[in-house]
Amino acid sequence: MVFLAVLFGVILCVIGGILAWRSYSNRAEQAEDRILTAAGEAGRVSEQFFSDRIAVLEAVTRMPTFQRGDPVELESVLRSLAGENLGFRGGVGWADRNGQLQISTSLSENELPVDLSDREYAAVVLGEARPQVGSVRQADSEGQVVIPVAVPTYGDNGDVSGMLIAGILADDMLNQNPALAPLGIDVRVVDRSGEMILDNGVSVMLEPPVNHELLNPSAPALTVGDGLRGDPNRIVAVEFVDAAGWVVVAEQNRSSALSAARSRLISELAVLAAFTLVTLGAALMAAQRLDDSHREMIRGARDLGALEVLSESLAAAPDTRSVAAAAMEVFAQVFESDAVVIGLADVERGEMRVHAAGTAPSVGESLGA
Repeated sequence: MVFLAVLFGVILCVIGGILAWRSYSNRAEQAEDRILTAAGEAGRVSEQFFSDRIAVLEAVTRMPTFQRGDPVELESVLRSLAGENLGFRGGVGWADRNGQLQISTSLSENELPVDLSDREYAAVVLGEARPQVGSVRQADSEGQVVIPVAVPTYGDNGDVSGMLIAGILADDMLNQNPALAPLGIDVRVVDRSGEMILDNGVSVMLEPPVNHELLNPSAPALTVGDGLRGDPNRIVAVEFVDAAGWVVVAEQNRSSALSAARSRLISELAVLAAFTLVTLGAALMAAQRLDDSHREMIRGARDLGALEVLSESLAAAPDTRSVAAAAMEVFAQVFESDAVVIGLADVERGEMRVHAAGTAPSVGESLGA
């Protein structure tokens, strides 16, 4: 029974340990999901931010002014776009089919034209006729971080006549996207050139990130290892912003992310250990009592059997000595005693005869009644 009680305690520990570990795993998954959600939310907000700006610019390019290509009319439209209401405080300009910036709200006539043909977004917009968000640039005048967004413009014949370029200040993007920096998680927005423009909510250009493998579109959405800056033991979630071709990286130190889950696991294991000890102690006490009761039952059955055997032996004994011998033999076998003493009383003669076997002396003495 003691073995069964111990086995019950072991099984209880195993089951409780499995349940505690599953609970820990669920909390660890919740911590990872929180980081994934942060990256996904920042990616969704960034996607919407750029999609809205691209939609505004594409709507403007469908105006007849761009089809006619009159510089005076174009400059008037561009200046209306450069206001703060539309979020193009970085300046607006128009470049011709060769990538030469002809009109700009942030440059004087003496500074024009400017060759933009070597910019990566110019090749896509003019060559493939599709919108493009370029790499961030440091503005020369005020030192602010500017994000260029360009869309193709079309002439009367439907061919690409140039591109409309608008500059978005990184500060404006940050102000309209507070979800980019959730508490406890490092969120970084990386442009297509590998320069981080938003680092934990700060709109500054930093040096290129260390771990370029995270910027690979084929990389997994969630990894545990080095972070974007090369920090070890990080849980990293990656979300790609299709409209801009950028990457949002959300990461957190693994120890910090799982600290709550580990604390809960330790608490659950402590409670499990205490419960198991109490239950095992109660089971051992019950088993001990059951064993004692079982022994009493065996002892009673043995005594009853001995009396039955003795009764049969006494019935067949012809005289007193035979009765004593039979009794001593039965009790010696049943109780496995080295010495057995039997006293037979003779009421009529008022005496008792004592018969002994084994280590006790074999005598027959008369004792006065």
